Amino acid sequence: MATKTKVPSDEAIAAYEEAVKSSHRVSVTETLAVRALFRKYEYTYVDGANGNSPVEKVDNDLIKQDIFAVARDHIVGPAKGERLTVPIHRYLVTAALLKEEPVPPPHGEPDEWDAQDVLARAAWHKAEQHCWKLVDHKFNATLQRWVRESDELEDGLVLVKAGDYMYLTAEAKYIEADVFTPMTDKAVLAMVGAGEQFGLFTRQNPALKARARAALKKATKQAGEKAQAAYTLRAEENGEEE
Repeated sequence: MATKTKVPSDEAIAAYEEAVKSSHRVSVTETLAVRALFRKYEYTYVDGANGNSPVEKVDNDLIKQDIFAVARDHIVGPAKGERLTVPIHRYLVTAALLKEEPVPPPHGEPDEWDAQDVLARAAWHKAEQHCWKLVDHKFNATLQRWVRESDELEDGLVLVKAGDYMYLTAEAKYIEADVFTPMTDKAVLAMVGAGEQFGLFTRQNPALKARARAALKKATKQAGEKAQAAYTLRAEENGEEE
């Protein structure tokens, strides 16, 4: 068990301060390396709008455009097995953008990846995280809107971000499994969390039992009714028939 003292020694303070400084230096170095990586592939631009001093920024719109181009080549159809073979892994999405950079195994060559220094590997991972964060399959997200509005893609296609994979599909069963179900699961977990909290407070104060049960029942019913009402409203806006 660690020995604890209330008054830190000078040595302890110095060790803490050095750890903070070291962490800060590493963070800055990695951030600059990530920016250099995006700059290498022309994913940056200079913003000098409104008379402000010019500043370099990452061009997220351009990154999204190239991710969209990648997604178009990964359309899952009704054929058996396509759901397992057609979607593209997040590492390979970034690999398509940062074309000359080694990719972590098993999606890239281990020897090429291991030959890089620690900073290069860390920069790639942070760049990959940035790119993957831009992939969003919510209805109003940029990539989803581009899929919906594209004249070159078939009607009904939906962008799906499922775990570490991305694909397009018009297959209802896959959209339900990888888009609808995660959304409803979050709502269910929220209600479960509320139920647990109600139960714990009831254990603390048994007089709450009747009120807690009634409140949970009411909230569950209202959530279902409001979700159905929202669905009906939006579906009718898009011309869906009952």
